[in-house]
Amino acid sequence: MCAETDTKRPDRHDITPHPPTRVDGCTESRSPGGVDGRFVLVVCALAGSDSFLLAVAREVGQVRTRIALCLALGVISAGSVWAGDPETVRTIQVSGTVETATAPDQVLWTITLSDFDKDLPRAKAANDEKVKSVVALRRQFGIEEGDLVTGHLAIAREYEHNQHGCQGNFKHFQVSRTVTIRQRDLRRFDELLDALVASAEMEVSFSFESSHIHAVRAETRLKALEAAKSKAEAMAAVVGARVGRAISIREHAENAPWGAFASNLAVVHDALPADVATERFVPGAITVRLTVYATFELMP
Repeated sequence: MCAETDTKRPDRHDITPHPPTRVDGCTESRSPGGVDGRFVLVVCALAGSDSFLLAVAREVGQVRTRIALCLALGVISAGSVWAGDPETVRTIQVSGTVETATAPDQVLWTITLSDFDKDLPRAKAANDEKVKSVVALRRQFGIEEGDLVTGHLAIAREYEHNQHGCQGNFKHFQVSRTVTIRQRDLRRFDELLDALVASAEMEVSFSFESSHIHAVRAETRLKALEAAKSKAEAMAAVVGARVGRAISIREHAENAPWGAFASNLAVVHDALPADVATERFVPGAITVRLTVYATFELMP
């Protein structure tokens, strides 16, 4: 019979309590879970030595403790941010639209010259003759250098197509070229049109332009802003308020959908030059229309 030996089994964990240490008003301790007391000290200092944070640090493992402490600190930070929100600013949103009519002082001609032939050199030669006849008009009408420009030459094959759209046999070559002319003397509009039609077979289109369109657009933009501000002041006066500083200003983009704000319209007619109309030519006016959206602070 073996003698019984009183041998103590070594404990798996050292549960000897460590004396607490205080640093800057926060108690440092090590929990059985192995949480680093120094980490708790740092968190306590940041969070104001909250007793709840210390309890969490002692009861859960290292990873969970750090997650819990970070979440708690986030709540504290968020609370301080929300507490400092400024008072909401009252605003009024309006728009102003101004339409300015200005007289054109230029005509932009677009001329397309095309020739068709199964023989490519012959089609190209015929097209070159047409281009020469149009370019020759430059001296006759005093067109300035740079106001007459010949575009790129385009050559394409064309084929027969049946009723179902299926491509058939080769038809001919198509040679095309575009010529652009800027005419600055509107009094000779009819004369130039007749000369173009007589010079060669062509397709002709034209549009009116103004050499000071940018200045007209800038002036119209400022008038639209003034109209928007006047509308805001009138609306604010009805409710016993006044208009303060501008919060935002936005110009209506061309071809973009209109906003939801109601728009007032003012029409301005720019000074028209001497009448250049003839029996067959009445140029009319170019219309510049701009809308400006503005948001103002509404003051008591």
